[in-house]
Amino acid sequence: MNTYDIKIQQLEKVATKKLTFKGETKVFDVYKVPIDMLFYNDLNGRIATFISQYASEGKDITSLDNKTYNETIAEFIKNSATLARLKKTKEDIRQNTQKEVGVVLNDGRVIDGNRRFTCLRELFDETGDQKFELVPKSCTLK
Repeated sequence: MNTYDIKIQQLEKVATKKLTFKGETKVFDVYKVPIDMLFYNDLNGRIATFISQYASEGKDITSLDNKTYNETIAEFIKNSATLARLKKTKEDIRQNTQKEVGVVLNDGRVIDGNRRFTCLRELFDETGDQKFELVPKSCTLK
């Protein structure tokens, strides 16, 4: 699995969002980022537990390419989330695009918005529509 060095100056700024990060509330810029530059946070509690279980089966998730890594984690999320909630989020994004900004680090790691990321990935795979490929998010957190 590879991380990225997202260059925000090369991205389209679309809004601002007030967030509390490390105990400090600030206004962050929100950018559109290609979905293929994002990956699930391996430090997220539920995802880290899944990765530990995956490793206990003798599998090394860090040796996977990003696409396979994301597909593997997405399957876990789909199986662990209530299916009705995931379907509702996906249908809402399909009809209204993504309203709530996801939060990722400059390396592409999603730290808030795993379910939305899962839905966007599925919608892009199903439709090829660019409105699902460019994810609004804040990438200025360090």
